[in-house]
Order: sequence, then structure tokens, then C-alpha cells
Amino acid sequence: MAILQKSILLRSGIEIPQIGFGTYQMKGPPCESAVEYALSVGYRHIDTAIFYQNERIIGRVIKPYERQKLFITSKIPPNLQGYDTAYNAVLSSIENLDTDYLDLVLIHWPGVSGNSPNDPKNAQTRLNTWRALEQLKKENKIRSIGVSNFLVSHLRKLMDHAEIIPDINQVEYHPLCQNQNLLEFCKENHIQIEAYSPLARGNEQLWSNRDVVRIARERSATIAQVLLKWGINKGFVVLPKSVTRERILENIQLDHFELSEHDMETLENLNQDLHTCWNPVNIL
Repeated sequence: MAILQKSILLRSGIEIPQIGFGTYQMKGPPCESAVEYALSVGYRHIDTAIFYQNERIIGRVIKPYERQKLFITSKIPPNLQGYDTAYNAVLSSIENLDTDYLDLVLIHWPGVSGNSPNDPKNAQTRLNTWRALEQLKKENKIRSIGVSNFLVSHLRKLMDHAEIIPDINQVEYHPLCQNQNLLEFCKENHIQIEAYSPLARGNEQLWSNRDVVRIARERSATIAQVLLKWGINKGFVVLPKSVTRERILENIQLDHFELSEHDMETLENLNQDLHTCWNPVNIL
């Protein structure tokens, strides 16, 4: 039986399922099999990107499903930033995914290919890319638009000139990586946090932590479920990924337990601002 999911209302009025299925580094038959199984057990939010090179596979898998019941995200990579290239890239993604529209498109990274991290042109190119997304939203090719890996400085520069405020900021978030300044800024501006790598990529320091292991044991849950529940309770959209059926199912089965306030505080206190993926701090 498929599991029903809760959704979050974005500032634009669009609803997004709170648990998404990440597809980074998934290609070929393993990608096809994983996405098929994820949809069969109740995932309705699929997160992809041009950089992942799996849009055509995902497009074939989602074809039998009622489109309006799915939430499909893609992203503009650094080498396709700029108004014209971003605009055309989105149209190509729509074609590759064999759909009429995308539910969400993000600027994948604040940096731009060919520019040094401290090049002031990064901000202008991001803005040009954003204007392309705004136009595509007006044309009903995209339902909502957002960013990924943006810090407060990147958001401020964009919002100073943007017509539409981002719906989403997709960033690394888990108990070891909690950017409180960014979280507070996004809350103040009604920008939804979407947490990628919510399991910290299996970071040994987190997964072997005695308190994390204890909480999982006391709640009759796996460590992955505890970490995802923490993100859910924080109000994040979470994006676990796996090609293993047991883990795909486990990551969406979160209703059989609750975390206490003490559990949440214990996990909050693990913060080290430790990135297990990419850190955009040097991007101007």
C-alpha cells in the first residue's frame, strides 16, 4: 500500500510533498528501478537536475502516473547560467522529462562556470538566470522557482532585484550541518528550506554517535528514520536517496514514532556546521 504524505504550502501557493526522492548519481537501470519502486510505495516528489543526466529515464518512469499528482524538480547547472541558456535549458528539461511543465526549477549553485568564485559577475549572471525562471513561471512552464546552495549573501543580492522571491532554498541540512543564520533568514522571508543529504551521507561521526544510536533504539526506529524525522519536525522538505528497496521504503515510513523535545534538543546540540558535500561560502 502506498504511503500518504504530508505537503507544505509554499509562498507562491504551490504545495510540495515534504519527503522527496533524491536521484543524484543515479543513472541507467538502477535509476529506473529505484524511481519506479519509490513511486510504487508512495513517493510523489522526484528531485532531479540537468547535471544528474537522468531526466530522460525519470521521464519514462513517471509517464504512466497522473501528472498533477506528481511534483517534479530540476535544476540549472553552473555551465548553463545566463538568461538565454537557462531559458532553453528548462525547455530541454521539460522535453527530456516528457511533460508539459515542471513543478520546481532551482538555480543549482551560486557560482558560474568560467568565473572565479570571487568574480562579481557571478551575482549578475545569477540574476539573469533568475529572470529567465521568472519568465518561464509567467509562461506556466514552471509552477515554482527557487535556488540551491545559496547563503544569505547570495539571497540578499538576488532579492534586491528579483520580481519573484524564491520559494525554495535547497541546501545541505542535518544535525551536523545547521546554518542558523541562513535558517532564520529563510524563515523571515518565507523561503522554504529543502534539505539535501539529510542523512549526512552516512557520516560515521553522526551515525555512530551514542545519543543518536540511543534515540533510534528508544524510538524503535532506524538512524536514518530518526535523522529524517528531525528534519521533518524542523519543518524542512527532506530529500533522502537510495537505490536499495528496503531503504527507499524505510525512508518514507516515519509515522510509527515521534521524537521528544529532549530528542530534538539532543540532535540540535550536535551541530558543527560540518558540510559533507559542497560549501558555497567562497562564492561572491
